[in-house]
Amino acid sequence: MATVFNTTNAGSQREDLANFISNIVRDETPFMSSIGKTSAKALLHSWSTDELAVPGANNAAEGAGFPSTVSAGPEIVQLTNQTQIFTKSIEVSGSVEAVDKAGRKSEFKYQSTKRGKELMRDIEWALTTGKGVKSSSGNRLMGGFQSWVPAGNTVNASGGAITLGNATGADVPTSAGTAAAFSLSQVDQVMQNCYENGGRPNTLMMSPRVKRTFSTAAQGQAANGNVRRNIDDSGKLRQSVEIYETDFGVVKVVPNYVMGSTGSGAGAANAAADDNVLVYDASTFKMAVLRPLHHRDISEDGDRLRALMVHETTLECANPSANGLIDNLS
Repeated sequence: MATVFNTTNAGSQREDLANFISNIVRDETPFMSSIGKTSAKALLHSWSTDELAVPGANNAAEGAGFPSTVSAGPEIVQLTNQTQIFTKSIEVSGSVEAVDKAGRKSEFKYQSTKRGKELMRDIEWALTTGKGVKSSSGNRLMGGFQSWVPAGNTVNASGGAITLGNATGADVPTSAGTAAAFSLSQVDQVMQNCYENGGRPNTLMMSPRVKRTFSTAAQGQAANGNVRRNIDDSGKLRQSVEIYETDFGVVKVVPNYVMGSTGSGAGAANAAADDNVLVYDASTFKMAVLRPLHHRDISEDGDRLRALMVHETTLECANPSANGLIDNLS
């Protein structure tokens, strides 16, 4: 009987490998994209802030002479934040660069693009998390968003005490007590605190998990007539809440997938962002860049291609009192 050649015994079959690579992870940086940009000129970036005196009783007699005591008021304060160096390295063997590859011609260029996106995600994580000063290895760490929020503008979901929170980039508000559920009243309280301090926050930023909690809380107000569900002509029901109008202004509700990450490497012990909501005025923050992202080729090391990606930057907060934080969410 003649042998029938089929897929089980016929050799030399070509591999069916699609000629593309699907990257399953997103590379957006919502916080970084929402704030401004400026330049840093030194390792310790400085800027000045000022404020008006607290309003109070003010009356003078008609025809009175020049007062013996000059009106006192708040003094200009200089704030600082140190630059942080972010790096990613690429190393590719000569053989990998030479062989025929699926989805890319050059492994070196592909890895460079990938590492660049990873580096920007690392910066986003640093911007939305904790304090500065030094890491355990002595490397410079910039103060992220939470280190610029004053304790007075922080709401502890548990109702417990709040310590630290000097809004100088050196520490973060620390909330005592067991983590508690999110509620819209927490947003209202932070917005009131910021407003009373001269701020007008326009953005609520949170992890995907907390964003779902926010939408559920907001839609739950429908029973009280405060929220109307949006059903369009095609019958689609819109569950997500993207705009929230408070007594002290309208804010955008923005999910940030990076805030759902616990992070890694230097500074990972700082407060992660999955248990809080950032309440901020985007116009009060800027990324101060000392060295823009650049690709530094390193001479070949034997049979390897090498490069180093470097970005040095810090976070500038023009008005710490204008921003707030909801912390200790379960």
